[in-house]
Amino acid sequence: MQALDCTVDGIPATAFVDSGAEVSAANAPLLAALARRNPGFGEIGTIRLIDITGGEILERVAMVNKIQLTAALTFIDCPLVIADFLVFGVWGLRQRPALLIGMNLLRQFGRVSIDYGLKELRFDLAAYRPPPKPLIAMVD
Repeated sequence: MQALDCTVDGIPATAFVDSGAEVSAANAPLLAALARRNPGFGEIGTIRLIDITGGEILERVAMVNKIQLTAALTFIDCPLVIADFLVFGVWGLRQRPALLIGMNLLRQFGRVSIDYGLKELRFDLAAYRPPPKPLIAMVD
């Protein structure tokens, strides 16, 4: 897995891609840094997650405005689960702001490929599709 330096609403952090994760997640140090920078920052709700063993956990969710991975790769309006998943410890990121990028953000691309030998991530943009037109029902 390749770690990337990034910024989350201007906070320096380490990010890694986990194509097996349904949601993107931030650890507690990232949440604390975001709250220090913006006192109005906070949780927007909770989400029930099911782990690999089938157990359920209830986690907090926060919304960040911008995740900047590279000069050309930015995610906007990103919901993040706030949880100290074991993988943050495995990567030595339990004490530093860190972010796991899951499928809820990766689905924005037409294709994502990971070349472990070259230590490269490749993102192909999806074709632009205009938003669907709203359905309007006529009421008598």
